[in-house]
Amino acid sequence: QESVVQFLRKMSYQVVRIRADNEPALKKLMEKVKDLALKNHHIVVDLEFTPRYSSQSLGAVGQIQRATQEQLRALRTDVEIRYGNIVITPDWVIWPWLVRHSMWTMERFKVHANGMTSYEANFGLAYKGDLVPIAETCLFRFSVSKQGRGAKGVSLGKADLRFLKAVFLGRAE
Repeated sequence: QESVVQFLRKMSYQVVRIRADNEPALKKLMEKVKDLALKNHHIVVDLEFTPRYSSQSLGAVGQIQRATQEQLRALRTDVEIRYGNIVITPDWVIWPWLVRHSMWTMERFKVHANGMTSYEANFGLAYKGDLVPIAETCLFRFSVSKQGRGAKGVSLGKADLRFLKAVFLGRAE
């Protein structure tokens, strides 16, 4: 729910209408989003739920769902091939990150009929940041203040490690 509210904040609207299907878990999520958005960010959310078994009511959402599923399958297959002899299932820790990262990449790189990505349409410029493939093993640098303090105020000496080997799970907003 926090990531949905953060998305609404990023869009900079004061009033938003969200249309969703009638699935109970989604309804509950959207109600929480509505409450959080108003309470924490003063964004008014108007919820609209479609009739049951009426996929036509959601319009383009079905196309986005299909595109997201395709992107998720592509990312998953890429990771499974690169790591060899693994099968990623929804109970793996990486699964929610695959879902989030698939949407993140589509927003920045999928070109629509108007010749722009969603990111360009929303912010007026193309995304130009660096990107590492999801699940790539990388070296990550610890954040260190000018006073030489690391996470939780721990002092780091000049010879202490500043990098950690880890698996990249995706970009955050």
